[in-house]
Amino acid sequence: AVFRESPVPAAWVTLAADRYPVIREANPAFLELVGLPGDEVRGVRLSSLLSPTQPADVDALYSGRDLQTLGRDGLVRWLRPTLSGRFLEPEPDPIVGAREEYAVLVLEDVTADRVSEELLRQQARRDSLTGLPNRAALVERLEEALASSTPDAPVGLLILDIDDLKVVNNGLGHLAGDQLIIQMGQRFFEQLGARDYLVRTGGDEFAVLRPRPVADDSLDDLAERMLQAAIEPFVLDTRPVSVSVSIGEAESDESTEIPGDLLRSADIALQRAKHAGRRQAARFEPGEDKPAIERMGIEQLLRAALDQDALVCLFQPIVLAASGRVVAAETLVRLRDDSGALIPPPSFLPLASELGLLGVLTDQVLRQACRAASRWLEMGHEIRVAFNAPPQWLNSVALGTVE
Repeated sequence: AVFRESPVPAAWVTLAADRYPVIREANPAFLELVGLPGDEVRGVRLSSLLSPTQPADVDALYSGRDLQTLGRDGLVRWLRPTLSGRFLEPEPDPIVGAREEYAVLVLEDVTADRVSEELLRQQARRDSLTGLPNRAALVERLEEALASSTPDAPVGLLILDIDDLKVVNNGLGHLAGDQLIIQMGQRFFEQLGARDYLVRTGGDEFAVLRPRPVADDSLDDLAERMLQAAIEPFVLDTRPVSVSVSIGEAESDESTEIPGDLLRSADIALQRAKHAGRRQAARFEPGEDKPAIERMGIEQLLRAALDQDALVCLFQPIVLAASGRVVAAETLVRLRDDSGALIPPPSFLPLASELGLLGVLTDQVLRQACRAASRWLEMGHEIRVAFNAPPQWLNSVALGTVE
């Protein structure tokens, strides 16, 4: 009575020799859930109630993995199984000649949870302002496209940047800027081919993924249409506003391994288009990313050297011509790369200044210079040590005793 009156969908199932459970008896809550009357469920394999791709053997049920079923109403439902207890019939089955094993199967309808999870997953891949897919969705699509690309069928990518969005935000306000982004996205969408995938990557940037080439519509053609789409003034808060876009183009090749590779290539091309005067498209050229890669390597070496106080300081002697005596030394700073080679200052000092690391670097050079002068003094050599310090460092530091 407790079994039949329980509001929890439950059934007695026989654990057949092939490990696919057969329904022996089900309570009304179970029958309502699967949408079948009792006389149609009894003796039916559980797998016949589920989608064909769903595993429904004993191992799957004990694992608790959600199962998918299609009801008579045509709606998909997700069910979470719990298989508990394993019992043996007191008497052998007269046909099989063995004692049957059976268990209690409880099903929980988790369709609402799965739908909510899917909605959250979709929302996490949508831009809230334009409704377009976002950067996370682009990366997923790029991964899929690159996995199936070939040298003869490369993946194409455009990155499109609104040149004057900051001017609009400052002059008309961010609501007007949002309207510009929405209208620009609509214009871009109208220029797409059947296979093209438009996303808003964030801020003032959009991207278009072309999973494979189109015979009569090159990536250059698509970029040109996007440039033309932005020419006509936009109406923002009843005011006509003219803006432009800059575009970076890139196609995958044998060196493209992950989405980040193609995104970086398109972004490098975009920066070239902007530096060339904006309002144009530029295509990434092989090897164009070499300076960026070298810069990243130098930055890593510089940060590691500063963290470990491992700058290399060399000292160039200044000698009196008459006596040949060393009276002073000039400090020369170098970085050491992984091969042991020394990197000269022009390769890393401008970068240190750009990264705000020049003060830390100068402090470390000063300490090494003072330590060298102290060692020489202990050896009986009074040698003045000079080093170059940037003016901003001299203005911000209080000179004193160096340990």
